[in-house]
Amino acid sequence: MKTKKVAGVEVPADLDMNGFESGKHAEPNYSFRLNLIEDARDKINLYFEKTSAFNRKTNSYGLKHRIEGAIGHHLANGELIVAMIGEGYRFERMGINCRFNVSSRSVKELL
Repeated sequence: MKTKKVAGVEVPADLDMNGFESGKHAEPNYSFRLNLIEDARDKINLYFEKTSAFNRKTNSYGLKHRIEGAIGHHLANGELIVAMIGEGYRFERMGINCRFNVSSRSVKELL
């Protein structure tokens, strides 16, 4: 798998602001906002817990909405993915989105 660095995090090369392989759906956008990725990482570290299995109840797009509420700013799907990978979460791709090994309980607690 080809990779690149975004905000100091090694991510798949086809990840952009919208998610994985978004060029199939829209013009790719690589204008990642590093300050928002760092803010998201802080909240992920504070609120979310890792599990051994992938969470089948939510995906990166759903998680981005939870983190947006915590940081008070719009966050792109790709920025959330970078932040989660940067905090050591494993991912399983699902088209433009992905699943993570994040606890459902910890996600529910972040309303």
